[in-house]
Amino acid sequence: RRTTMTHGAAVGDLDDDLDLDRCVERQDGDAYRRACMGAGIAEVLAGSGYTTIVRSRSSESANDVLSRVATSLDRRVSKGKLEVAGRDAILGRLSATTNLSDLANCDIVIESVVEDMPTKKSLFAELDSLMKPGAILATNTSTLDIEDIATAVQRKSDVIGLHFFSPANVM
Repeated sequence: RRTTMTHGAAVGDLDDDLDLDRCVERQDGDAYRRACMGAGIAEVLAGSGYTTIVRSRSSESANDVLSRVATSLDRRVSKGKLEVAGRDAILGRLSATTNLSDLANCDIVIESVVEDMPTKKSLFAELDSLMKPGAILATNTSTLDIEDIATAVQRKSDVIGLHFFSPANVM
């Protein structure tokens, strides 16, 4: 049995046969806040040893997240808090895509889109049709009703709230 851990809090008990690929979803608009949140979440997950895919609607914003993570890791290296080999390993577990379908085989998707119910429901409905059975659909919302978000999917029991404080990689 493997338990996914981030910041010492159990995200979930997952079956041994799962790959535990981690995916972070974000969209453009109010880009700075979500780019920071998406980058922080991606850094935490990749730094915890998980393959992490950052999805964004544009290559530019996806690459921005990768750049933010690299800059953060470089800062840690320069302060002696991380070895160069550790930075390289983290960056090696991190990739970006613009295709939502690239997340289809992931075990969990953590979205960090704008705090807007129609936007979240639309994304969750699309993810519901793409994701493999049993995949966890996690929202990073801090203000919206998770049960309401879950009404957009068939697999309501796979929808969870997983809130990260900002900046996620520091908290």
